[in-house]
Amino acid sequence: MVYLSSSPEYVPETKLLEDIVEKIRKRLDLKQVYRQPNLVGMENQDKEMNSWLEQSDSDILAIWGMDGGGKTTLSRHIACSNWNKFDSVSIIEDIASRPPEGLRQLQEKLIKDIIEGKEQTNPSSWQGTYTIKNVLERRKSLIILDNIVTKKQLEALVGIGTGTNTQSKIIITTEKSGASKWFKSPSWRCQEYEMKLLDNEDSYKLLKLHAFEPNDPTEDYEELANKRELHGDIKKVLRIRYDSLPLGSDRSLFLHIACFFIGKNKDFVGKILEPDYSAISGIIILTKSCLLFVSQNNKLKMHPLLKEMGRTIVYDESPQRPGKRSRVWRNEESHDVLINKKGSTKVEGLALDMEILSKEHEKKTRPTVASEPKGSGNQRQSRIPTIQGIDLEKKDQRFRESFQKSEKKKLIQGINQEEKEREEF
Repeated sequence: MVYLSSSPEYVPETKLLEDIVEKIRKRLDLKQVYRQPNLVGMENQDKEMNSWLEQSDSDILAIWGMDGGGKTTLSRHIACSNWNKFDSVSIIEDIASRPPEGLRQLQEKLIKDIIEGKEQTNPSSWQGTYTIKNVLERRKSLIILDNIVTKKQLEALVGIGTGTNTQSKIIITTEKSGASKWFKSPSWRCQEYEMKLLDNEDSYKLLKLHAFEPNDPTEDYEELANKRELHGDIKKVLRIRYDSLPLGSDRSLFLHIACFFIGKNKDFVGKILEPDYSAISGIIILTKSCLLFVSQNNKLKMHPLLKEMGRTIVYDESPQRPGKRSRVWRNEESHDVLINKKGSTKVEGLALDMEILSKEHEKKTRPTVASEPKGSGNQRQSRIPTIQGIDLEKKDQRFRESFQKSEKKKLIQGINQEEKEREEF
């Protein structure tokens, strides 16, 4: 027991130590203690997040993007590196994995964090939400809600009816865009931010950082790293995202873009694929699902891992017989399918390089090839393929029209190459 002059009673030593630790914790500048992780490829996001914290016109930031893209790492870093700017900070991680009855426990943790360790029992979920909202209105708090999946989860933790009207900030991470629509009141000012996957260069930097020792000859592994297959867990995550698409037409559109239309103009792709794939709405769905994004110059882009996954799905339909696949994107295989009559009713798209065809028939009097693949009488029309060496957007409307109207023939006219498109992913 310890006697304090400021208190008429003796205080247990354990209680005294707890009070001392708590006072030190409150005075400690945790920003100076926090060790910043290696945010490979996230430097710009880090700057943008810190800029958002200084803004007064947005209370909530919804960071959305694919699993494993760094949303949790970035949000945790923002909270820890800005701890001393707020009266209280709370980080609630992996909310999606909690059962519905577990939201009460998350509420209790959140309340304990923002009122700095004081236990408070709330008989019901709505009372817990009410308590949280009251605290946020009185204290400048920073809250991280990681991996929110449903509107109900968000409503239980912070409420969505009215805003905080304070300098409190809330960061949520979620897989899909549209979280701002969950908030009923305009006083909740929610801003959405898309978390993009790392490019090849930054991905390799991250691999070197975590996989190699400082003195390892990492240049010897670079070629191997670029060639190795995707890890099973990564494949599983990417495939789940693909399988969760609501409609079969959305999945087919994803495969078609992965095989033929990366780097193409979004409006052009939407126009020619709309009848078969509901492409205009489908592109929006793929974008919201983080399977596709549109560049500033309106080109369709896809992360290399997603492109590889899409093409692998198609390849696995018939590894040994390209003519039995739904899509044939390699020029040599497409040429072989047409010239040697190996087509089937499965084929929906072909990629053709007119230069290959012209070389094959350059000795003929006319550079024209009319081919009706084997079994073409039973073969349904291939949906618009990508044809390299022909500018479908500007020059060859007649080719598209004849291709769309024909039920049986695969007519390929030798057309002089004009303005061959050179686009870099």
